[in-house]
Amino acid sequence: MGEIRSTLDIIMAKTEHLSLSDDEKVEQALAEGLQKIRGLVQQFIDGAVRIDELREQLATLEQKSGAFPDAMLLDALAERLALEEAGNAVSDLLGSFFSADSMLAVHTKYQEQVRRAAATRQAAIIRELQEGCHISGSSVEPNLAADAAWRKERQDIFAAFAHDLTRAKAAVTRLR
Repeated sequence: MGEIRSTLDIIMAKTEHLSLSDDEKVEQALAEGLQKIRGLVQQFIDGAVRIDELREQLATLEQKSGAFPDAMLLDALAERLALEEAGNAVSDLLGSFFSADSMLAVHTKYQEQVRRAAATRQAAIIRELQEGCHISGSSVEPNLAADAAWRKERQDIFAAFAHDLTRAKAAVTRLR
């Protein structure tokens, strides 16, 4: 009779001759480092980690990897800006680790542009409802999320912002 083996045993037996190349190992280490940094940034935003604890954990990561992952931290913070989650926490982190006034200025400009465009679109929808459907009143509240024209306009604004943010990110320097 044959031996009964688990699925994991079978897979391990079939893949025991496979190994990662040096490039794959470096790529995997970078991906894991970026995930760790994203997790730390999220914990800071959630208030689970204070900035001094974040610095300690980043220093530990630096010791393990041999170099401070500046680019990874900057990328993680830029993602937060791009996701419009730039509250005070992301601004504080950027200001604590980097000279990133250009990135914050681009983000502020983007937020203002989105607010103005949203107000303009809401006014247009209300006007359309009043003129076309004879619906008016203080309880009329346009749902921008359901408006295809607004979604398109916002995507266009975001595309310009992403381009500007990438240029601003190139000018950022690390504070020591």
